[in-house]
Amino acid sequence: MRTSLILTAVIVLLAAGLGRIQEKRIRETRRDIGRLEAEAAELGIPGKSSNRRTTTKTRDRGVSSRDIAGLATALKEALRLDPKERWKNGRETLIARIEDLDRAGFEELLGLLGSGADASTRDVKGLIELVIYKYAMLHHQAGLDFLVSHPEMFEEGSGFRKDLVRSALHRWRENPEAALRWYRENCERMPELDAGIKFPLVTNFAYQNPHAAFGVLEELGLGPEAAMGIFVSSGLEHRREALDGFRKYAERIDDPKERQELWEKGLKSVGMSVSHSDFDSARRWIDTADLSPEDRKVLAANLTVSNLKPAEAEKWISWIAENAGDQSAGPIRKIVSDWTTQDFPAASEWLAALPAEDPAKEASIAAYAEIVSSYHPETAARWAEQLPPGDARNATLRAVYERWPRKDDASKAAAEVFGEAHGIE
Repeated sequence: MRTSLILTAVIVLLAAGLGRIQEKRIRETRRDIGRLEAEAAELGIPGKSSNRRTTTKTRDRGVSSRDIAGLATALKEALRLDPKERWKNGRETLIARIEDLDRAGFEELLGLLGSGADASTRDVKGLIELVIYKYAMLHHQAGLDFLVSHPEMFEEGSGFRKDLVRSALHRWRENPEAALRWYRENCERMPELDAGIKFPLVTNFAYQNPHAAFGVLEELGLGPEAAMGIFVSSGLEHRREALDGFRKYAERIDDPKERQELWEKGLKSVGMSVSHSDFDSARRWIDTADLSPEDRKVLAANLTVSNLKPAEAEKWISWIAENAGDQSAGPIRKIVSDWTTQDFPAASEWLAALPAEDPAKEASIAAYAEIVSSYHPETAARWAEQLPPGDARNATLRAVYERWPRKDDASKAAAEVFGEAHGIE
């Protein structure tokens, strides 16, 4: 319970005001210094242009002890506000100040936060963990080293350290070799590090070097699920390499049934990830992936087109119908549903022109009728009645009946007439 409360407090505080943590350690653009100094002044934090004669110590990055004391004061002052108001003003300033701290300045800030009479309160403890979390996300090596060297700051059995390590390792994507090296040097000192910690080490490599990712996977003793995760994490330009690596991984499994099941799971993973790209890019990749017709069927049947572009809907539907065969209904229905929701006129025009013998026709009619039934029930009814007898027709007719708007006596009567005509109770 303690771990859940602390972790929840950290997540809420981050979401409430600290914003998304940038994955790159070096910010691509510098913030407007004048604006930040003005915000800092409002919070009582001395700016970097403050009179340096009053500064007791200056660090390499220009953060003085006075600055750190001002930051500690501002952070504690924020705790006195309503949780919804705490980080509305000056949050960029606070983020920038934490980011600018070196290891010594970071530890000095923690010392100031934990030195008052309120140090044992839940709010202050949560604030300290927030600062640690934020620092580790920005300075992975220094933050993680602090975790290992100061176990006394965390309750025994606390999940905070493990969750923080997992997040920091995941953010260390720009230097996966350094992240893996840190793990090798510290895994014995942190027995709570488990498979969940290891997985980001694999996916960090997978993004740009799937071949290396499979090597790390074996070193860390992770299983097939992690191997499939390499597909999802690899960039499109490296997905062929990821597929080749997975094929070799699966081929080493002795049992033919297990080997085939794993390979098909991998193809399903590919299907879910490759469809995040635009159609032309995905099609080019699939055409060069050296897949058998059966492999293409498994992949096509599991395509999940995210962020569908209406202009590409027809292309996806045709390709799936051609390659997935009798397994095409599910993905086609999903695409037609999304398309109809986004561009009802275009989807209507396409469906009307689709030949009756087209393999995508029945699944498309079912999806289209279900979507439009809530605002054009008569149109949906006419389309549903075109389906051939069978389970798909019955299910679609029932869906139209259940979604038929019943705003007044006339629409209620129309719905009941439709239901009675098709034996729907």
